[in-house]
Amino acid sequence: MVLVVPVEKKLMDVKIKDLPNWILTQDFTPKGTIRAFQREHEQLRKNH
Repeated sequence: MVLVVPVEKKLMDVKIKDLPNWILTQDFTPKGTIRAFQREHEQLRKNH
């Protein structure tokens, strides 16, 4: 049985057993890293 963890899940929401699958689904390219920072920045701007 293969468990697929959605990309939208944050690291703190991932269970230990699902961690390898979560890591494999992340985009670690420079463009993906920039997008992750932009998403987090937008979330911080909305909440403050």
